[in-house]
Amino acid sequence: DRQWIFSTYKIQPSLYGYKKIANFCKKNDIQVVTVPKKKLSDNIVHIIKNNDLYVATHTINDEDEYVKYKDMGVNIIYTDFLLDK
Repeated sequence: DRQWIFSTYKIQPSLYGYKKIANFCKKNDIQVVTVPKKKLSDNIVHIIKNNDLYVATHTINDEDEYVKYKDMGVNIIYTDFLLDK
């Protein structure tokens, strides 16, 4: 069973663009949308999760940043060495 990730690191969508991305992912059975940490906001997380998709971000190597993004609702965090507690 394959699982797909839609990564947005090469594009710069508006909030409306994230709605289109979420719709595309739902229609094409893509479960995860990855958004670079510099672009993440509460609104973007809400749009993605409101479409029953997972939100991922990268690269988080600082524990305080990790907590910040987990509290924001990010489901998946790419890291070089942090462990989920």
